[in-house]
Amino acid sequence: MTSLYQDIKDKLTRLHVLEQFIVINSFVFIVVGIMSFLITNGRFHVFEFLSLSNDLWESILHPWSLLTYGFLHHSFSHLFFNMLCLYLLAQTFSNLFNARMSLKIYLLGIISGGILFLIASSFLPYLKVNNSLVGASAGLWSCIIFLSTYMPNKIVGIFRFNFKLKYLAYAMIA
Repeated sequence: MTSLYQDIKDKLTRLHVLEQFIVINSFVFIVVGIMSFLITNGRFHVFEFLSLSNDLWESILHPWSLLTYGFLHHSFSHLFFNMLCLYLLAQTFSNLFNARMSLKIYLLGIISGGILFLIASSFLPYLKVNNSLVGASAGLWSCIIFLSTYMPNKIVGIFRFNFKLKYLAYAMIA
């Protein structure tokens, strides 16, 4: 008979890398929520420490935030909808690409999304970005854009509407 720990470990190793990110994001959401609740002194906030600041110089002083912001979420609904999209993408990616390719696309999407956020908030002052950046949306977008360039004429359905994947990418870029 196996232990509960071994069962969980076996299940996690059988997941696709994007499905593993769902587990990681959920775990980070719970841990950061608990830590933010327990550590509420006026000087240190876990959420602000890990999120990507809209100030370029502060982000240079906290280089880890260029990656860690992609694992934070403001609310449960923010986490839920991002992870639902990631789960749907993981099904397609697991059939088409290996885990290493999926990992690269997702993480490079998070990093490039953070860099674009810093450029936009620093050099385009009329945008007036007042908040820090959190969420896995940049990684999701990179997966969708990559998939739409790989299979542009694939028909997808959202609710009752069917359209080609390339039109979803066009709408996202616009």
